Formats: sequence, C-alpha cells, structure tokens
Amino acid sequence: MWYGMPTYRVKPGWVSLANQKAYVTLYTNSDRHIAAFKAKYPAIKTGKACINFGDTDPVPAAAIKNVVRHAMKQLK
Repeated sequence: MWYGMPTYRVKPGWVSLANQKAYVTLYTNSDRHIAAFKAKYPAIKTGKACINFGDTDPVPAAAIKNVVRHAMKQLK
C-alpha cells in the first residue's frame, strides 16, 4: 500500500490502482508509460501519467498489460 492505494513495485518502476467515485485509475510513474495507450485509445480519459477507466469504458487487457510492463521495466 502506498498513499492508501495498492501499489506494485519492481525497482525502479511501479504502478498503482485507485477507486475513484466514477472510475478506476491506473497510475504510473511517468507519462511515457501511457503514451502508446493514449494514442491507441483516445476516447479513454487519461491524465499526465494515469489512465481513468469509467464504468462504460472498454478495458483493453493487452494494452494495460503493456503499460504495466513498460512501467516496471522503465523502458526509455
């Protein structure tokens, strides 16, 4: 747990999940980790380094897996 969120760490990377009022958010430690996701899924709300999944948003499992792997490996 980190800041009250389940956080998964593999040094030096991490991702966290948070349940908000209207969505679930996947946080990463850099905007570069979600850049490809943002380009492929522009209709899904994103922040600087996070993805916000609303109740009716699709959850593209393969794309999320790529985001998590990218964040954990700290690819440049």
